[in-house]
Amino acid sequence: MAQQHHEHLVNQLERGEIFSGRGKHQETNLARPGDTRWGSHHKTLCRILLMWDSILEVLENLAEDTTNGDKRYVASGLLKQMENFEFVLVLHLMIRLLGKTNDLSLCLQKKDQNIVLAVGLIGTTLEQVSEVREHGWEELFEEVKAFCLLHNIIVPNMEDTLTVRGRARGRGGQLVTHYHHFKYEIFNVVHDQIIVEMNNRFAERSTQLLRCITCLDPRNSFANYDRSKILELA
Repeated sequence: MAQQHHEHLVNQLERGEIFSGRGKHQETNLARPGDTRWGSHHKTLCRILLMWDSILEVLENLAEDTTNGDKRYVASGLLKQMENFEFVLVLHLMIRLLGKTNDLSLCLQKKDQNIVLAVGLIGTTLEQVSEVREHGWEELFEEVKAFCLLHNIIVPNMEDTLTVRGRARGRGGQLVTHYHHFKYEIFNVVHDQIIVEMNNRFAERSTQLLRCITCLDPRNSFANYDRSKILELA
């Protein structure tokens, strides 16, 4: 019976169906994210954080008790990854970052979206992400350290060095501090990638074209009509 119970738990975990015990009407499930929805990824990451202890408990039980070697190996690997400072840092980073882009994602999914509002939200989101990229590191870093302290996860000495990933130490691999790795190779790079992706998807020329098109909106007796934008559009 115990084996069947553990097998059921790991199958739930793989399908994203683990629940936290909060009563019949208050349970929270670990939903599987969609492939193309930033918002769904944000929700899943938030639930991982909310259900942290429950998820680790399931993985610990599987790693210790299941007789299925593959399941035990997977559970042990997930435990090792989750109880690592870098995993916690990336988890908190992506929750914050996707939280800022979530409103834009939801806005763009609406079929009857106001173009002017959507274009304005694109600019606002880019500004917010850029602001966090420049000034948000310390707040995130302190939040991650506090989480690790609460959950007995080792915080590495930020002045210790590690070899840059993908280069062997014996072949002249570059050494950097943990601080450099976390701030400049993860925090900054992730924000830069989001900024580049948004600029590529919402180029200034395209967004300006949308602003011009809105002046042809017939609602409210062409309330958005603007002769200068018509000329620019032409």
